[in-house]
Amino acid sequence: MPAIGRFSRDVIWNFVSVVILGISGFALNIIIGRYYGPEAFGIFSLVLAVYYIFSQLAVGGFVFSSLSLVAQARATIDRCAKSSAPAWR
Repeated sequence: MPAIGRFSRDVIWNFVSVVILGISGFALNIIIGRYYGPEAFGIFSLVLAVYYIFSQLAVGGFVFSSLSLVAQARATIDRCAKSSAPAWR
């Protein structure tokens, strides 16, 4: 398969997953707001915001450092595999 065809297919699948995620999040907000009331929806939103903040602090930018390492070692497949492999193996 040509690289541009594979890239287009992967972009489409990524877009489909983002659309499904957006629809699910919107539906969850509607369901919580309608069935549990505005107070419960507010508490849910606050807890979710705190969860998002702490989850980003917990990973500490790991995705950016691993992306950088793989981009720098793109010519050497062994080095890419080493930088993306779990440390506990």
